[in-house]
Amino acid sequence: MRLAERFNKPEYLYRPRQALRRLAQAVLPEPEIADVLLPWGLRIRARPSEDLGRAIWRLGVYDLTLSEAIWRLLEPGEIAIDVGANIGYVTSLMAARSGSTGCVVSFEPHPKVFAELISNIESWRTQPIAHITAMELALSSKSGIAFLEEPSDFQRNPGTARVATDQVSHVQISTARLDDIPLNSGKIDLLKLDVEGHELEVLLGGRKLLETGIIRDIIFEEHSRSFTSPVASLLESFGYVICLLTRTFTGPLFVTKEKQYPLISYVPPNFLATRRLDRAVARFKSVGWHVLRPKVVRS
Repeated sequence: MRLAERFNKPEYLYRPRQALRRLAQAVLPEPEIADVLLPWGLRIRARPSEDLGRAIWRLGVYDLTLSEAIWRLLEPGEIAIDVGANIGYVTSLMAARSGSTGCVVSFEPHPKVFAELISNIESWRTQPIAHITAMELALSSKSGIAFLEEPSDFQRNPGTARVATDQVSHVQISTARLDDIPLNSGKIDLLKLDVEGHELEVLLGGRKLLETGIIRDIIFEEHSRSFTSPVASLLESFGYVICLLTRTFTGPLFVTKEKQYPLISYVPPNFLATRRLDRAVARFKSVGWHVLRPKVVRS
């Protein structure tokens, strides 16, 4: 990481107490499990030995650009879906932002990771946040049985488990189509999609929802950083405008394919597909990191 990038940490500038915590961590032994208070008032149990847990422990948040985009795009009372929920970091953010009148549905197929997700969700039950439904499923293009491959770095980063093409030494899981998931509401306001290369299959299993325009905003990971990837092209064919999510020190940016944008190596490659470009533009106008100074939930 370049020297300038080491100091590009609004996570500390906007939350000075987190900077002090980080200084204390430098002289303390790393715990096996850390109980971290997130900026929006919920606590999450994470493992600092894992990539996600280390970021949460050190910075107080994970993927600031993604977190800010979710905070700005989602409103109180809305419906959100977290596909590839891991231990529940994004789920917690969605639930706090959409509030007690909102709803969050989370999907995590790996049984070990799902158990940690459930443990975190249970710890939030007394908080005035959205109703959370967690499903031990992998969304895909068809319902049935599949297998998860655990890469060599799985112990360091459990979020890298992905749907495999063979059945050798893998974890058996259940799959379902997004179109077949019962929705209490006739809409999905925000869907976050991070499934290690299986994004296209998930969307193909939600064709009916895409065709009818029920899903307003979709945030998806695309490692190619291409505006013409199969996922981006599919979403464009259903009427979505594709924007890359990036950032400056003073706040998030989303840029369309016609515009230049700053390339920051450590910002994960997330894109926004939206059916309401005008709304998204308005939501991203103001500077600053709102997610670092939110109105926190109170028990």
